[in-house]
Amino acid sequence: MFSTRERLAAALGECHAITMPGVDYLAFTPTGIGLVLDPGDAHALPLPSHLLDQAAAALGVNRSA
Repeated sequence: MFSTRERLAAALGECHAITMPGVDYLAFTPTGIGLVLDPGDAHALPLPSHLLDQAAAALGVNRSA
């Protein structure tokens, strides 16, 4: 997942993309799935599934199993 279209383009070149708020990502992905924010970038940030599960719970978002 990329934080901006510019970071996506820097990693993969110009391409089509969809965007969504982070809370929607949490709602659409099941528990146990993490992500890497801005992969391949110097500041890439791995977000393990347990952290996303905690964030979802704090926001009142139900992640399906």
